[in-house]
Amino acid sequence: MTQSASVEHLLYTDNSERMATSIGFRLTPEDERILREVSREGETTTETLRRGLRSLSREQYLERLREDARALDDEDLSAEPDEW
Repeated sequence: MTQSASVEHLLYTDNSERMATSIGFRLTPEDERILREVSREGETTTETLRRGLRSLSREQYLERLREDARALDDEDLSAEPDEW
């Protein structure tokens, strides 16, 4: 891989301004390996990275749900009076 090919540029939307922004970074050999392994046939690097970002977002959301569930683990709704 050439030096210029090792710099990836991504587009993402800044939700506060609704403007496309470019991000550049250099892939390590490990990053390149991971991208090769997780890329779907016909998928661009940008599409793969976007899919990965969405996956991370879902993972964080699910972790927050788990934390909420753990916080409510000892709640016994059967001991509460009915409100209706």
